[in-house]
Amino acid sequence: MNYLTKDLLTSLIKENYNEKCVSIFIPTAQVGKEASVGSISLKNLLDIAKIELQKDGFSSKKAHQFLRSAYDLVDNSMFWSYQKEGLWIFITSEEIDYYRLPIGFKQLVILSKGLYIQPLLKFFVADTDFYILALSQQKIRLIHCTKYSSKEINNDINNKWESVYQSNGIDCEDSKKGICKFLQHVSSSLLKYIDVKDAPIILAGVDYILSIFKELQPQINIHKKVILGNSDDLSVDELHGKGLELLEAYFNKPIHKAQEEYKHKSESKQVCNCIEKAISSAYNGRIKTLLVTAGVRQWGTYKPYSNDIILYEDRKPNSIDLINFAATHTFLNGGKVYEVNHGKALDSYCYGILKY
Repeated sequence: MNYLTKDLLTSLIKENYNEKCVSIFIPTAQVGKEASVGSISLKNLLDIAKIELQKDGFSSKKAHQFLRSAYDLVDNSMFWSYQKEGLWIFITSEEIDYYRLPIGFKQLVILSKGLYIQPLLKFFVADTDFYILALSQQKIRLIHCTKYSSKEINNDINNKWESVYQSNGIDCEDSKKGICKFLQHVSSSLLKYIDVKDAPIILAGVDYILSIFKELQPQINIHKKVILGNSDDLSVDELHGKGLELLEAYFNKPIHKAQEEYKHKSESKQVCNCIEKAISSAYNGRIKTLLVTAGVRQWGTYKPYSNDIILYEDRKPNSIDLINFAATHTFLNGGKVYEVNHGKALDSYCYGILKY
């Protein structure tokens, strides 16, 4: 099992583009506490997939053989012993592969030509950077975060400061003057460790230290809300979790911006507001931003060379989810895909902003 990146997902899509695939999504946040939860979920979804394969003309034996490697995971306690928030499994006639991801999924199984990737795309479009700067007189920690990841950045701010105050006789632990000098040193040393210059930085620490640091007016984008308390007692994951609670509006900003842009251009030819136009525009690389309603699927067929589109009420053999098709090609062509809730959808369950 590899770490899922944009490049890897792109390769997987292309490799399995014409393959009959079973795509399975399972929420696994609670699986670590009770392995049977994930095991039962997987078995139930595989049983549904088996029925769908039989609808496509597979015998019961052939359908079970297609899914055999996945059925082997059902009672594999080692497999369920370590999970993250969500599990994605895909199965073809040639292989089975799976990815443990830090994003939660609704339980889902889809049989289609090619991979069903729509639930995965939020993992990439939500990758908005931010930092947490944990300040104390004992140590300085700078953590680079996204919505789904966090990593402490190695820095030598503490070591350099120790050499400064020891050589100059500055008592940075007992003197306010010493603390101010210490925080001035932090402020002047910080920028070289920050790669995303406009990303918000959340301060963490006791109020006394944070107040002094803010008074120095450092040349960084300090977020208005802070994590109060002794940051030395908190792990990287705990600080990351507290930071996420403060930045909910920040993560929703790109979606709101895209919706406002769509509304502004809705009367122009720079948008597509129906599934038919979205499909052809996505396939031809014309969509800059695609917004789709979460949980909605539109089955059908699409012939790129003639641009013929047929819509079905339900899945039929060799049909595809056309919304997933539009999302997939928007992703492959460098566009962004956002899922919106039913109540926040605009003109359609699949609409987009065109590049040109």
